[in-house]
Amino acid sequence: MADGLVFPAAAVVAAIGILLLMFFAWKGRQFADGDIFRASRWSRGNRLFPTQVLITPTSVVHYTPELVGRKEHSIHIAHVASVSI
Repeated sequence: MADGLVFPAAAVVAAIGILLLMFFAWKGRQFADGDIFRASRWSRGNRLFPTQVLITPTSVVHYTPELVGRKEHSIHIAHVASVSI
């Protein structure tokens, strides 16, 4: 009887895994058009939700997606003194 439940259980686990991968890929997509620099997923703190920086002619936007929502911080280009990477 338990042998008949192995395949459906494996299918459910695989489907949940695929849905999680799709969710994290969706949260990590580019949030705007333009010059966007994205942190590597291999760096600490960016494995699930990589931080992105958007450079526009008028501002610099720091964007970090979260499980629910996002953190976004915009700085006018006149207030940027230097950038350290």
